[in-house]
Amino acid sequence: MRITIVDSVSPISNIDTPQLGPLTIYNILKDKYNVTYISLSSISVSKCSEMSKTLEDNVPFFASTILDSTPDVVSFYCLCDSFISALLIAEFLKNKNRRIKILFAGPHVSHFCLQALRSFPFIDIISYGEGEITSRELFSALEAEASLDKVKGIAFRSSEGKIRFNPANRLITEDELCANVLLDYEPYPVMGKDTIYLEAGRGCPYKCNFCCTSVFWGRKSRMKPAKHLVEEMLNLSNKYGISTFSLQHDLFTLNRISVEEFCEELLNSELNLQWYCSARVDCLDNVIIEHMKNAGCKMIFLGIESGSQHVQKVINKNINVDEITKCIDMISASGIGVAVSFIYGLPGETVEDFLRTSELITLLLKRNVFAVNANAYITLPGTAFYDKYRESFVFSPEKLSTSLYRKCSFGEKAINYITSYPECFQCYYTFPSEVMDRYTHFDLLVAAFTQCRDIFRGVLRYFQDNYSLHELYERFKASIDMLYNDLNNNSQFGSGLSDKQLFYRYIKEMIAGELLDGNVHESNHRCLLEISDFENRLCEISPLSKYESLKYNMDVINYRNTGVIRWEETIIEVRVVDSKIILKSKRVISISVP
Repeated sequence: MRITIVDSVSPISNIDTPQLGPLTIYNILKDKYNVTYISLSSISVSKCSEMSKTLEDNVPFFASTILDSTPDVVSFYCLCDSFISALLIAEFLKNKNRRIKILFAGPHVSHFCLQALRSFPFIDIISYGEGEITSRELFSALEAEASLDKVKGIAFRSSEGKIRFNPANRLITEDELCANVLLDYEPYPVMGKDTIYLEAGRGCPYKCNFCCTSVFWGRKSRMKPAKHLVEEMLNLSNKYGISTFSLQHDLFTLNRISVEEFCEELLNSELNLQWYCSARVDCLDNVIIEHMKNAGCKMIFLGIESGSQHVQKVINKNINVDEITKCIDMISASGIGVAVSFIYGLPGETVEDFLRTSELITLLLKRNVFAVNANAYITLPGTAFYDKYRESFVFSPEKLSTSLYRKCSFGEKAINYITSYPECFQCYYTFPSEVMDRYTHFDLLVAAFTQCRDIFRGVLRYFQDNYSLHELYERFKASIDMLYNDLNNNSQFGSGLSDKQLFYRYIKEMIAGELLDGNVHESNHRCLLEISDFENRLCEISPLSKYESLKYNMDVINYRNTGVIRWEETIIEVRVVDSKIILKSKRVISISVP
């Protein structure tokens, strides 16, 4: 029996980050069966310029790649943003060869197995929940051509065409989790990469109303033992030459003792490895942060979601908002980077609530938090909010984030699927919200500050010093709408501008609008004129540039670094060395050439 495992590929983004879910199943099956792993996400990156903008136009190419493996069974890994891709490719395969069994698996499809089987007759089997035990039992039965009636963790279409839903499989134990040693990342171009993903554990005991994690993992948190995890890091470092690890766990810092044991094990190993992890504000303090720093922690991700205590209660996250900045300051003071994420447009969120979140994001950007993300709320099946508001949802593509939906990437067939089967595509549906009506594309403004501060650090500092984010949104809404339209018609496939180039263009629109405003104070006007001229020149520098000398009446480098305006003649030498821009006046800094 020939098995082909296909990873998740988004119609929007071309990212080739290793996907641990399907890789785990591949590693389990490959020693017993003839298994091919096809990373459509990696192919979408390597063949990006040769591909079409629209998903439907790329389906034959993706399908032919799969058919070249002559599969008997094709397993698709499904996330919410890739489910539509998997459907169109699977349907194409089934039309080409009716004998191929189509299997869907992954977090997204696990929540609506029966609806998917009823709606899409080309799907034969759906594996729901964790896949380790289920995949062994399922493929053993398929190879023996035995009945699937006793295979736990699946829904399937019987030979008579009847849809059956079998009982769930148990969650694997921590010992069984340790058997998932992913030494084979070969389907992905990991050699020479800075960072690699590594599963540290699973699950989260909390029950946030917007999150499906607790449903999928059963609110049970499991962590790999410290010694085992460090051994995996060492093996992967030796094999792929990588020294930084993104430790994948929904809540790595939940069990303080486990974190301390891991830090001690890593320190004792003297491996000098670095790592990222996720945490909650209320699971950190100075002692554990310092321990993590000493053990090589480079970045901590915090899901904040909202700066409003009212919303924290509504979403059942219940973080004390007064502790958020204190925690972030503790992390930053230790030298560990911080990445934070917010959600706006949540059920129950008022404009007043949103403004509190906007003010918190503004504050964090001013404090140079490494990464700040704002995400428009999307509804995920299996969540409490899905069950409560499902009757209120409407398909409003103009309110969707461009990271999830772009008009240029979705053809008529994809749109027809989304509108005909809303239970399977809830992530593309929105509900009435005053916040979303007024601040629809607020996420793009926040993204601009994160995407563009490598070049436009001074310009963004100017805007942060003079306006709050929601004031900026209202002041430059026309420019934000233009950016949205540009992104909505800009595919990451085929030839065209990158998203970052569009964000740069948007920042230039903001600069032009501010300089043309006669109400801007003269000193602010002069400051922006100097810093924007300098950073616009940086934007035009290419890796082939060699040397340039620039003269300004303001110390623009000092302003970029400190926000302090010093009106003094400054000559800046600009050099490009190893694709890095080197700026020299009174100090030297280095930023990447875009």
